[in-house]
Amino acid sequence: MITLKSSPDSGNESKENDSNAVCVDYPLRVETQESSGPLTVPLTNFFHAGFPKSATTWFHRCLMEHPDVCVPQNDAVHFLTIHHDQGDDWYRSLFTSYCGQPIVGDTTPTYAAFDWSRRRMAEYNPEARILLTLRNPIDRAFSHYWHMKKKRRYAERFEESLENKVDLYQWFIALGFYGHHLSDLYRYFPRDQVLVLLYDDILADRITFCQQVFRFLGVDASFVPSCVNTQVNTASRFRPGVTQRLCRLFSRRTEMNEYQRGMLPETRRRLQTIFRPDVEQLEGLLGRDLSHWLN
Repeated sequence: MITLKSSPDSGNESKENDSNAVCVDYPLRVETQESSGPLTVPLTNFFHAGFPKSATTWFHRCLMEHPDVCVPQNDAVHFLTIHHDQGDDWYRSLFTSYCGQPIVGDTTPTYAAFDWSRRRMAEYNPEARILLTLRNPIDRAFSHYWHMKKKRRYAERFEESLENKVDLYQWFIALGFYGHHLSDLYRYFPRDQVLVLLYDDILADRITFCQQVFRFLGVDASFVPSCVNTQVNTASRFRPGVTQRLCRLFSRRTEMNEYQRGMLPETRRRLQTIFRPDVEQLEGLLGRDLSHWLN
């Protein structure tokens, strides 16, 4: 268990409002009108820990609206992975909207993907609740590839990227071995602290998906976020200049045609063979029929 450092005594003036709880810019301490002393922000007690390209950014926006949930302004803060050496004060300074909400959450969709990050979640807070959203691993891999390609990380076709680079196999393929990741996660967290839903569930009924998660967290499940029926486009955060946009117009149209055509049938068949044993393991863990992922 990580030991939290005490908050500094200066530079954190509270801002009064009409509610009982008063937000502060640096959220390690909060004064309330009913309490006689400072309220320390609790440990993060909820992790939306997986997986990339499974509507995690959309659901982060939904969580931001819930009055009983506090999450950082941005999703995917990667504290337990990339930024762990920044320390607890840095991490907790990200929760700028904290006003005493019972749920303090972190939506970083790679925490469940590695043994060492799964272990860090348990070391940080063994009582935390864990949410996983799982997308068809073949479609997830293809979507992740295009997400990376749009950022101009590389120029290979999808099929070439699977053959040529070990690290890309790790990101596109190994992230989708959900059966392995989940069975290992259960070594660190009891099953009643883990909720596993499907990307298919979001497509079927977004409101029901939100209600399931809110009930799991013990917060008001009747709350409906205003953004629940919107499509979050993370790529829209980057706005290149006019010249850059014009220069990229033709290549983007070409890429869009390639994306809409999808992966080659033989590539899909190959990935179905790769993922089949893990999908069957996952079916046993969840008690859900996932055969449509392999068709």
